[in-house]
Amino acid sequence: MSNSIEDLLKFSLEELLDQFPDIPTIFPDIPSKNFPLVERHISKLESIASSPFLDVNNDRSFSDIGQNNQHYTRRMTVVKEGENGDFIPDYTGYEESNDHSRLRSPTIIEEVPPPVIPFDFSTLLKGVRKQLSPQEQQTLNASLLDLSTPELLSNLTKAYSMLESSAQVEVKKKKFSMFLSQPTFVTLSKYVLDFNLKGEPAPLNRNLVDRLMITCKSGTKAQFHFLPGKPLKTHTLTFSVTSSVVKKKNPVFVDINLIIKTTLLLRQVICVDVEGVGRYFLIINFESEKSLFGVDFSELPLTNDNGLTVPTVLVTMKKYLYENGGLEQEGVFRLAGDEKETIGVKEQLNTETFTGCSDINCVANLIKVWFREMPQQLLNQLPSSSFLSIEAEDDCVQLLETLKEPNKTLLLWLLDLLADFAAKESINKMTPRNLAIVVAPNLFTTPPEVSPVDSLMLSQKVVNFVIKVLEHRIRSRE
Repeated sequence: MSNSIEDLLKFSLEELLDQFPDIPTIFPDIPSKNFPLVERHISKLESIASSPFLDVNNDRSFSDIGQNNQHYTRRMTVVKEGENGDFIPDYTGYEESNDHSRLRSPTIIEEVPPPVIPFDFSTLLKGVRKQLSPQEQQTLNASLLDLSTPELLSNLTKAYSMLESSAQVEVKKKKFSMFLSQPTFVTLSKYVLDFNLKGEPAPLNRNLVDRLMITCKSGTKAQFHFLPGKPLKTHTLTFSVTSSVVKKKNPVFVDINLIIKTTLLLRQVICVDVEGVGRYFLIINFESEKSLFGVDFSELPLTNDNGLTVPTVLVTMKKYLYENGGLEQEGVFRLAGDEKETIGVKEQLNTETFTGCSDINCVANLIKVWFREMPQQLLNQLPSSSFLSIEAEDDCVQLLETLKEPNKTLLLWLLDLLADFAAKESINKMTPRNLAIVVAPNLFTTPPEVSPVDSLMLSQKVVNFVIKVLEHRIRSRE
């Protein structure tokens, strides 16, 4: 590696370490104040760089870039299964482009109802026999999600009955009947996962659990494994057992845990592959409670705050901070606050029942969370290349002016908020630079095609942009 790259990486990590002291505990073989960048550290650096701005508290984001570099727009996130078993956002309208730098903030181009894909039973039979291409599997999954629950259960039961019958026929066709053995076949206790919601909307930020029993119906044993797809920012789905062997008369119980983080219509097909048998399908199809986090600006109640129209939830959090000593809180915005209480406060904000909390850092942190969970992060509306070509404050201010609404108003509101806290830096120890370093990671996600080294450089440039525009905003208010 060249000295220039080493210097860049060393500078970036050392500076961010002051604001993110957890990095050494997550990557313990990186010394706290000295970063010898030898080859054994490259994988560590790539792991850090893959998270936007090295923000160790930041959730990994999914890309808004779809197949063929189309960038999409959305009103509500809908999760569907993509190729290779990946689960991706489904959108209500899209604008085609092969230029990632033109990615803009979500704007509804046209309300397009999701297409209804006709169900074909012969395709289902091929699916349970694992005879479909990834694209054909995706089409089958979409058609399964459009079936009513009784139709779904009837067709799946019929398909697996035929799968079992064909396995028995194949065994009988074997030439040496004296060596015949019973074919292996398994059953699942359910094909629809409802997490005991009983038709009610799924609560946010709660651990929902459903239990699945896998039984070896015939044969001696069977190896199975789940194909859950990649994790998404909107929700987490985990399994107590992802792969195991089920033996006859000894069923395996699998707890499936779901946490939904934002307003979501969750339509997902989970595949369970059983070696030598076939593929089984688990269906999730329900809606969550409404959230004030992670949804499109156009869906939120708005409030005028000092001439800027922003979501009411932001004003609620700002008001609480100002009225309860938040401006004087040492390390405000740098400290995350109690995790359990933060979840509770977020839930109360979503249901408009928030009255207060014991750790005010929870509220400050949730302002960062609100920006981090935007469908498209605030500064990703701007081309990545634009940050690389600016240094002077005037250039940064000029770039800010190119932001389109509502992103421009949201950024100005945030800068005014941070300026108020910077005015108390002698008490809260948060200078404009400190505030920009801890807030900037929540405003921008490095595009997935950017290399780890370029990601570090870009992250520094965006932090510098926020520092410059914040300092300009502070002076303009004097």
